[in-house]
Amino acid sequence: MSRLNFLCAVWLVSAFAPISYAQVSQITVNADGDQYLYQNTYNDSRSYMNVGQYYGGFSTHYYVGLASWNNLNLSPLVGQTNLTLSLYVQNFVNPVFLNGNTNSQPIGYTYPTNGNFTLKVVALSNIPSPASMNDGWVKTNMILAPGVGSVTLTNSGYNKVQLGSTVANWISGGNGPRWLGFVGTGSTTSIYTSVQLGTLEAKYDLDGNVTAPPSPMYLSAPPPAPVARAYRMLNGNQLEMTFEVVPTVSYSLKTKSNLSDSNWATVSTFTAESTSTNVTVPMTNSAGRGFFRLEVAP
Repeated sequence: MSRLNFLCAVWLVSAFAPISYAQVSQITVNADGDQYLYQNTYNDSRSYMNVGQYYGGFSTHYYVGLASWNNLNLSPLVGQTNLTLSLYVQNFVNPVFLNGNTNSQPIGYTYPTNGNFTLKVVALSNIPSPASMNDGWVKTNMILAPGVGSVTLTNSGYNKVQLGSTVANWISGGNGPRWLGFVGTGSTTSIYTSVQLGTLEAKYDLDGNVTAPPSPMYLSAPPPAPVARAYRMLNGNQLEMTFEVVPTVSYSLKTKSNLSDSNWATVSTFTAESTSTNVTVPMTNSAGRGFFRLEVAP
């Protein structure tokens, strides 16, 4: 009889908790918008959030962004030490205020994403009505306040900001109000540069057709490690393995012929569709012997 050695690495063995997996892997913002402080204008229903680099010269020419997680259940994130904020970068606008004239409005066209734009993230537990936010409040609570994360944006698409455990008090502080604020702190192009972030709103053309779907930001924590539950041989040369997993999360099945081998080889990568998955691999070329592990794909 052929012998099968099955290995599940220690760091992959963890307690399997039947909680809301969608919330573990992603909790989407439930309101977002930007505040143009020169005119105290708050926008919350267009297809992008404009965040301008802070410019505190002779005028308050900057946008700040706001995203709300009010009244959402953030308990799956409590105690996480590797929290991630994902935000969608649409493009850079340069310059956002033409030549900096105090009466200028943001220009009506965009440039391709280019340059570097540094964005600071601030956790806010109490904010005034966005329409009443003034320059002094923003300077104290956003510009001068310590951030919970920072990222230098250089490309479009989803970018990730590592928040670590610095938002622990913000997360565990009840059901709200809880906001993340965004302010630009630097740019390699111009002090008037801004960046457009995706929002909950889709983009429409003049005929009302959707030209771009919503691209909201979301908080996520690393999904729990997969748990090996069973394995069996099918038809003598097919190995079937059963794992408990998290739906929508991608996994890689890896193998070694001998534990002394330096690297694990990837057998397959897949996205889980339910809380349990069966993975089948042929054993015809391994003399009925192999070591396997399942890990969360990067």
